[in-house]
Amino acid sequence: MCIRDRSGGGLTGLTLQDGYIHQRTLAQVGTAEPSLEIVTNLGMLQQVVFSSFNHERPIRVKELAPTAVVGFLYSNPIPPDMVSVAKAGGADEVHLRYDTLSAELVQEVHEMGMEVMAWFRGPADMADVSELQLLRDVVQMKTDGICTNRPDGLYSILHS
Repeated sequence: MCIRDRSGGGLTGLTLQDGYIHQRTLAQVGTAEPSLEIVTNLGMLQQVVFSSFNHERPIRVKELAPTAVVGFLYSNPIPPDMVSVAKAGGADEVHLRYDTLSAELVQEVHEMGMEVMAWFRGPADMADVSELQLLRDVVQMKTDGICTNRPDGLYSILHS
């Protein structure tokens, strides 16, 4: 589940009933156009973030629908020029794996006018750590969204 708050208030006070946004991952070749068509026909263009590791796909969505929100997905390691590449490509957001994040990186992305969504893999690669502690850490970094297999844990952190 990917939880977002598009109200500008960050994740503070977020509930699972409101303030969330859907994410559509453009995983396959040729998915930009039909995904955009479906989302537009449903009247959900401002409720969906189009995202892909292949940055040409969200770039294509942005070309077809300039008001669409697009994100560039990154894994590990992230390239040193990630922020400038994302900005130059028209990304509204960068989607970074939880273990690549730092407060400084989040701040740098924000200073460039983009948002940060942290995504968690798991649980196989998290066997030796507490995902709840990692969620706390990511929330404290002031990310704008979190994609996690533990929405119950995120909810309890946000409301504790």
